[in-house]
Amino acid sequence: MRIRDNRGAVREVEQVIAAVEERRVFNGTRRRMLEPVTNMSVKPNALVFIFKDTNPVGMGCLPFPMSMGLDGKLLVGNLKSEVADRILADLTELGYADISDLGYQKEKLVVEQYKFDNGTSGAYCYTGYGIFQTSMPGCGAVNVFETECPDEADEDEKEDLSKFSDEELRGVLYELADYTFLQLGQMSREELENEYASQKGEF
Repeated sequence: MRIRDNRGAVREVEQVIAAVEERRVFNGTRRRMLEPVTNMSVKPNALVFIFKDTNPVGMGCLPFPMSMGLDGKLLVGNLKSEVADRILADLTELGYADISDLGYQKEKLVVEQYKFDNGTSGAYCYTGYGIFQTSMPGCGAVNVFETECPDEADEDEKEDLSKFSDEELRGVLYELADYTFLQLGQMSREELENEYASQKGEF
């Protein structure tokens, strides 16, 4: 199978996984979940492409091209279900699909910053490690991101980050979300603190 990807390049696809993404507020926490579709009654709103070329140069969706695509996976999210179905049908029937014209959102640093509104704002793409990960042993392929709801955050209760060195802050961010070591290494102190605040829902 082949696709024309978001950058307009034609790439060989080894596998495509129909997935369903959901975001909700539960118990005061904003959560993002992404799971492979397991039966026909669930309509996919995301697709994960696994490529044969596992180390393309400059093909990432985020502003860190050298760190992107190292594991050969591309998540295309915020799709209307009919768009996801059409892409799957093209791959199955024609062996080729064009996803270059989906009207992608402006690139963001982390996947949680993309709008999720059933395709109204356009698709988004994310590439790198941790597209699917297990939150605890034996619970299946689930990627759950948890942050405090912004409405719940108190401006006066922001954490004092001066007690963290840059490397300690990078380590915390690595545990909080899907950053690569290269991404974190390229961030300034101000960017590290802003990303920490974003993950904690402090703005």
